[in-house]
Amino acid sequence: MLLDQGSRCRAPAAVVKDNDLIGEFLETGNNDLFAELVERYQSRVLRLVSSVLGPKLTRDAQDVVQEAFVRVFRNLPRFRAASSFSTWLYRIAYNAAVDHRRRLVRQHQLLDSDGSLGPVAETSNLSAEERLAVFNAVEDLPDPYRTALFLHYWHGSSLAEIGELLGARPNTVKTYLFRGRQRLGKTLRGEDQ
Repeated sequence: MLLDQGSRCRAPAAVVKDNDLIGEFLETGNNDLFAELVERYQSRVLRLVSSVLGPKLTRDAQDVVQEAFVRVFRNLPRFRAASSFSTWLYRIAYNAAVDHRRRLVRQHQLLDSDGSLGPVAETSNLSAEERLAVFNAVEDLPDPYRTALFLHYWHGSSLAEIGELLGARPNTVKTYLFRGRQRLGKTLRGEDQ
């Protein structure tokens, strides 16, 4: 059994529900309880953030994850449990990643300083010109389509996992993937959208 600051007994971390952990954290201010939430969700949040940012910006993913958890920490007293904590957390992380990506796109910092696509492009059998075209086409997709494609094809996430991360139903995720592939194909063939 774990003891908190007030010497009360708690069940093992795997058994404690998110809302109970949050309630106890808000009541006691014990940062170890918040750290437990971070540990519980960190890898999934990193996967979501990496997918929103895309392969070119994965170097920024840890910073965005940290920013997302700081936002959660600051806003946790306002969490009303109208949805699950994970849904609320993923929405905050998604928005943090989209905000970061948009800032960098506005600053035109998506390409390496030498104009290449970095390590992601090295794994492909395509020519440099074809890799650049694919990269730009994927980067130009609307956020949910791009994120769903990255989660599914680069991270191997299932429809249910993507749905949980994006706060969408599996059928909606199927639609994101279908429309994303459709738009990507049209762009690469040079068709108007």
